Amino acid sequence: MVAKIWKFFEVKIVNGEKMRKCLKCGDMLPTPQDHSTGNMINHLKKKGHEKELEEYNKPESNQASDIRSHFSKNEQRINEQWKLDQQLVRIMVRQDASTCFFDDPDLQNLRQNAYPNIQIHGHKYFTREVIPKMAKDIREKIIKNINQNKFAITSDGWQKPSKFPALLSVTIHVVNTEFERFDDIFATIVLENEHTGEEIARLIENSLMENGLQIGQISACVRDAAKNMQKACRLLELESFQCSAHLYHLAVTESLNSNETIKNLINVVRQWVGGTHRSNLAQILKKYQQLENLPTNRIPIDVVTRWGSTFMMLEAFNQMKSALIKTQDELKEVEFKNRKPPEISQNNWNNLKRLSKSLHLIKREDFVIIGELCRVLKIFHVETCRLSEEQSIASTYIPTLKKILSALQLMEIKIRCTEIKEFTKILIENLKRRMISVMDNQILKLSMLIDPRFAYSEDYLHGFEWEELEEDMIGFILKDQKDDMITGEMNVSYENEDYLQEEDSMDIDIWAQRTQSPSTVSQFSTDSQKEIKLSIKAELCLFKNNSLTNRPSRNDDIFAWWKKFQHGFPQLAQTARTLLAKPATSVSSERTFSFALTYIC
Repeated sequence: MVAKIWKFFEVKIVNGEKMRKCLKCGDMLPTPQDHSTGNMINHLKKKGHEKELEEYNKPESNQASDIRSHFSKNEQRINEQWKLDQQLVRIMVRQDASTCFFDDPDLQNLRQNAYPNIQIHGHKYFTREVIPKMAKDIREKIIKNINQNKFAITSDGWQKPSKFPALLSVTIHVVNTEFERFDDIFATIVLENEHTGEEIARLIENSLMENGLQIGQISACVRDAAKNMQKACRLLELESFQCSAHLYHLAVTESLNSNETIKNLINVVRQWVGGTHRSNLAQILKKYQQLENLPTNRIPIDVVTRWGSTFMMLEAFNQMKSALIKTQDELKEVEFKNRKPPEISQNNWNNLKRLSKSLHLIKREDFVIIGELCRVLKIFHVETCRLSEEQSIASTYIPTLKKILSALQLMEIKIRCTEIKEFTKILIENLKRRMISVMDNQILKLSMLIDPRFAYSEDYLHGFEWEELEEDMIGFILKDQKDDMITGEMNVSYENEDYLQEEDSMDIDIWAQRTQSPSTVSQFSTDSQKEIKLSIKAELCLFKNNSLTNRPSRNDDIFAWWKKFQHGFPQLAQTARTLLAKPATSVSSERTFSFALTYIC
């Protein structure tokens, strides 16, 4: 960059030497050995070139603006880089890709051509810099949204029998003052040690407390039936209950396995479905699907741990009945043929021969059993899908289970197939056993009471049971309000000086008289508590009349209802936010594992 003083001088060669000529007066100045500009500045001062000197000393506004422009451009470039990095991460997530996605040469070339001034990075930069920062930003938004409110959590563990790590997810559920519920994945933690209840409790507690949240803010935890998850909740002193979708899945699986005929038939179906996934048998099935005007989709095979997958397999298998029977007839012909048809390769012929011997025979009567079984299983599939698609609420837990039991009991009467009738009886008994522990869960019952779709309906509880539950609700609200009043441990001051001994003193009188100063609890427990209790009772009475005369339907938006009527029930509305935050399923945590593993490198 050229010094500003050169605006008033120029270089001249005189007798082979570089000289500096003043443009104002024409004087020639020698060039110092160090090429400094001091003699030119002194010249302007000595000769009284005031105008030039003033212009020289005047700060250049362009210089400041150039600096600002430089920083502005740099900040703009950083913002563009961050914006693009986030977009690429979101694309990776939506495509269910691994972080190696960022190393793709075509992607990097495309990025270089579109943004030539932005630096290109590989997967390590994204896993160490971008994704953790995005996760931190998301957590901060979640924490800000929670503030000091109560929230529910869903936690679930996952492990694949391979080199991949085991994972523990923590999902947070909170309802704001506008009765909008937020279901956010808060943490996905790698389980590096034994998966004990103690370890899981420690990890959950640490993940929350490290981010400024307290265990006391958790109103309930939704979990699976695993013993270690149950123990973790007990150690954290959390109210908890089993995910309803898990409950249905376990009840159905146990009941299916208790009937040998049905169990063996499902194994036969599973064997056939696996066979149709091979190219040679798949081609034969496809030929008959087309002839019978049936969809040419592959029949899905069930996965033991996946909810409703056995029903989906059996239903698809049953729909392909005519095509499958004709496929079986062709396989029989293959078994008794000694000559290979010219249009089939030797390898395919050998495979077909092997399949014709290994696959069990499907009888037409088997499809009758499958059809009846699908009718029973569809009840669970429909309700599980409903719970998975909506923002499931704990208030639907008991009503849904009771409705399923009623539907099964009616269905049992109409079922003609002996095997399915026996299976349905076993399933009903299994659900009744599970219902006992469900009905012992106070959180589930209170959630049902706060939901006008189910409150005070004798389809779910008797009149006297609703009255008892009202008293429990009053106690729950009072406790909630007490917890809000008490921030941290109570400091009890004692007025008796004899009791307050020096720390080193050995004179301790356990019978010494001491008086407590009034605390928030004692103040809360007098007249104000009675007034609040009466106020809650009045609200419950009004809420009951409203629920019985204007009951919303099962599919109505309960959050919209409470948003509309919250000012009419101020005490209940606060509690509704706490209770409606609890989901009926752990679907949100389950979905985490559809993606989380692909991001670990």
